[in-house]
Amino acid sequence: MRFFLPAPRMVVRFRFNGRDIRRAMTLDAVTIEPNSGHVTLIHRAAAPVIPSMAAHRETVIRNIEAWEDRVA
Repeated sequence: MRFFLPAPRMVVRFRFNGRDIRRAMTLDAVTIEPNSGHVTLIHRAAAPVIPSMAAHRETVIRNIEAWEDRVA
């Protein structure tokens, strides 16, 4: 079996009270399940720890649009 992995450019936005942090996501792991024909791609990103985790409001993950600048 031979195939090419997709190369999505993904970004994550962590939203805290009064502060947004954007990070590019990195491909971290690939799981291949030959019996079922499934492939799972796992991406990761990190952000600094905010002293009060109660301040975390949401996390949004999406593909980077072609018109967007490079994400940190």
